[in-house]
Amino acid sequence: MRVVVTLLLLLVTFNQFSVARAQTLPQTQPVNQARFDFAIKAEGALLGYGTGRLESPTRMYAVSKLLLGDGEETVEVVIYDGTQYTRVNDETTWTAEELVTPGVDVPAGQLLTPDLAEFPITLIGTEQVDGVATDHYQIWINETETTGYTKIDMWIGQQTRYVQQLNVAFFEAFDSEVAAVE
Repeated sequence: MRVVVTLLLLLVTFNQFSVARAQTLPQTQPVNQARFDFAIKAEGALLGYGTGRLESPTRMYAVSKLLLGDGEETVEVVIYDGTQYTRVNDETTWTAEELVTPGVDVPAGQLLTPDLAEFPITLIGTEQVDGVATDHYQIWINETETTGYTKIDMWIGQQTRYVQQLNVAFFEAFDSEVAAVE
């Protein structure tokens, strides 16, 4: 156990020297169109997946497949000029719901609210994403010790300032008994 902990400490210490802390994210271009894929996993098990596209700041389509304990559920969502339409499985009727803040066009680099800006932003380094030179930034957000934390990875084009890739991962907090190191 002590060997594993020592190796982890060495790895963490080494990583501190291989990355640079950034004070803020650079200004990015507004996101007007995008496509995305996502997966929902817990404890290594796939719970769902989906895909979607942002047609404009006020129009989006997404479809997901949720893998439930007793079956599957397909959910389609359309956002059109301030209204969200949803249907599940083979339903032919869409359910409409007004959105609180429709069409907010916020550059991804400005999504960090003042509350989130207190968390450290790390410049991981330069990476190629679909042939575009990008700067890879990482932000760890500790929600609370009991609810867990969030990791955001953002790849921003060095020349274009567009967000080329964005990954968000949510992690549950460790049980205090399991996480204790002796």
